Amino acid sequence: MKQSILDPGMCKREISLQKLEDLIHIIRDEYLDSRKKNKPFCSYHEAYAVLKEEVDELWETIKFKELGDESRKTTIFSEAKQVAAMALGIMYEFGDGEE
Repeated sequence: MKQSILDPGMCKREISLQKLEDLIHIIRDEYLDSRKKNKPFCSYHEAYAVLKEEVDELWETIKFKELGDESRKTTIFSEAKQVAAMALGIMYEFGDGEE
């Protein structure tokens, strides 16, 4: 069953809840893969530095317009996935899971 909600801030685009669920799984898998390669964050400072590095890489990709459209989209998606995974890591490793 496909459900969607309207996001008033995004030019009246509908948001697919299934697509969000799929993206959450992709981000979770990216986080778990990162933890297989690297130890958990030791401090807020380290977590911020890693997140900032990923954001900087995303920004460089967004600014770099020489890539073809499909290649650029793929690279931006990959960098955004890494940003989201590191943000998830900060929430998971330092948060208690409550807002």
